[in-house]
Amino acid sequence: MKNILILCWLFIFTCFDLNFAFWTNPSSRRDEGQDVRKCYADIEKENEITHLLLETSSPEDIHVFCRRMSKLKKCIAENEHQMSVAENTECLQKTRGITVFNLNVCPPGSNITEKYKENSLCFGRIEKQIISCASKLPQVPYSRTQTDLKRNCCALKHHRICITEATYHSCGKEAAEILEQILLRYFGSQLEKCPKSRILSCSSLESDDHWLNDDHHHEPEVWNSEAEEWRRKRKHKSIGNSIKATGVMVFLSLIFVSIPFVFV
Repeated sequence: MKNILILCWLFIFTCFDLNFAFWTNPSSRRDEGQDVRKCYADIEKENEITHLLLETSSPEDIHVFCRRMSKLKKCIAENEHQMSVAENTECLQKTRGITVFNLNVCPPGSNITEKYKENSLCFGRIEKQIISCASKLPQVPYSRTQTDLKRNCCALKHHRICITEATYHSCGKEAAEILEQILLRYFGSQLEKCPKSRILSCSSLESDDHWLNDDHHHEPEVWNSEAEEWRRKRKHKSIGNSIKATGVMVFLSLIFVSIPFVFV
C-alpha cells in the first residue's frame, strides 16, 4: 500500500513538472495547429501598399480581402505561442502596414471604411497611375544617414502627391482625402522619423498639394500600440491556459490517488 502511494505522488509531481515545462517552453508546442510562421508569411506577401490598393478596387474585392485577413489573424491569435515574444514583435513590425490598412478598410461601420468602399470602383479606374506612382516609393525603407532619411521622406511625399492627385482628378476630392489618410497611416512609422516641419524641402517635386485647401493638413498618426497589445493578450491567454491545464492535471491525479482506496 505504501509503495502504491509513493508511486501516486511521483506521478503527480511528474505531471506538474511536465505541465510547467510545457507552458514555459514555446518550442515544445510548435507542432500544434497551423504554422504561425506561414500565416505571418502569407500576410507579409500582401504587405506592399500598391498591391493592397489594387486588391481592394471594388466592394467585392474588399470583402474577399477582409475575409482572408480575418482567417490569417485568427491563425496568428490561436498559434502565437509557437514563437517567442521577440519573434512575434519582429513579425508585427514587418506587417504593420497591412495591419493598419486592414483596420481602415475592413471594420464595418466606420466613416473611413464606408467612404473607401464607396470610392473603391473609381480607385480601380486609376490602376495604371497607382502602378506608376509606386516607382516613387523609397528603394530602401530604412535610413542609415540623414541623407537617406531626407531621401526617403521626400520619396514618400512624392508618392503621396502622385496618388492623391491622380485620385483627385479621376475620383474627386473626397476620394483623394480618404486615400491620403490611409497613406499617412500606412507609412506612419516611417513618417515619424521625418522632420516635423510642415514644409519638407524636396528638390524636383513636380507638383504640390494644390488640390487641397490651405488649412488642410494631416499629421502622421502613431501606431506603436500593436506590439504592446499583443504582449498583453499573449500573457493573459498563457496564464489562462496554464491554469486550465493545471486544473485538469490535479483532477486526474486525485482520481489516480483514490484508486488504491477504492479497491482496498
